Amino acid sequence: MPQKPIPANKLRQLFHLSAGDNFNKSQSAKQLRIARSSATKYIDAFTRSKLTLTDIENVSGAKIVDLLFSRHGAPSQADRKVRFLDRISSIHSQIEHDRLTVLNVWREEMATDPLGYKYSRFSSLYASWRVKQGLRRLSSAKRAPISIKPIDAHMLKRWRLSHDRRKWEVGIALQNSSMGISSCETARKIERSSRTVEKWCLLYEHTGTASLPVKRSRTSSNDSLAQIKVKKERLIKIIHESPNSYNINRASWSLQALADAYYRTHRESVSISSISEYFTSARYKFKKAKKVLTSDDPTYRDKLTKITSALSHLTPSEKFFFDR
Repeated sequence: MPQKPIPANKLRQLFHLSAGDNFNKSQSAKQLRIARSSATKYIDAFTRSKLTLTDIENVSGAKIVDLLFSRHGAPSQADRKVRFLDRISSIHSQIEHDRLTVLNVWREEMATDPLGYKYSRFSSLYASWRVKQGLRRLSSAKRAPISIKPIDAHMLKRWRLSHDRRKWEVGIALQNSSMGISSCETARKIERSSRTVEKWCLLYEHTGTASLPVKRSRTSSNDSLAQIKVKKERLIKIIHESPNSYNINRASWSLQALADAYYRTHRESVSISSISEYFTSARYKFKKAKKVLTSDDPTYRDKLTKITSALSHLTPSEKFFFDR
């Protein structure tokens, strides 16, 4: 969590969105430009509390945090020290064994305890604890590059060329690490956190490719799956029509054109990567073909409606013929 608290207006917007029937946590967090983990933390705290949107209408962000996470206002220094010492073993383990920086660990701690120490005090206390335990000072040297086994080099090359995004991410991360490229630079390239990149490197060093690529642990809710199904059906309907029907000056569809047509029709954005995944799961492929799946007939929709209506009332003993 960032050092500065989330502004009060963003928190009120988040709580208002969470009360909706079609609430999507990831999309709402992206819309408000806050982390999904932070959105989860604040929504859970607001749900547990007896507060209403009216109660926090004219309250500052800091006061909202106090109301959500502390029954008696801000914690005392003694309370903070006790909580810090209770977590010190876990903090040390993350830094030593997971190879996280003190800054990354502090951010994770702030995500669960926003009323904890600021970074300067946090790092100072941890440094003092290391001295008392007789531990060496933290090294500021960069992480040593991993060594890729010759037997794995060909597999990682195939992963980098794979259409499976997770294999591509892991292949990039491991090969970049073996070339001495920092985890931060790799994380920006594959749009993952530095901690995730470091975790993949540690897994490879300990178990090789046996436990890679790591599958996603987060599962989609029933509401999200239902929304995805609706989007797939809408996109399949769009792709069977000509781009000209949606005022797009193209002879055939592209991913960007489909995204534009979807937004114009349903006033809802969908990413190009999501469209590609939807069509891949539906076993559609973008290829140059002699026969196209679209129609340039201006009365296509009217004819399709009549055909669909006739087929819905067709009995097993009847046959259907259609003349253009």
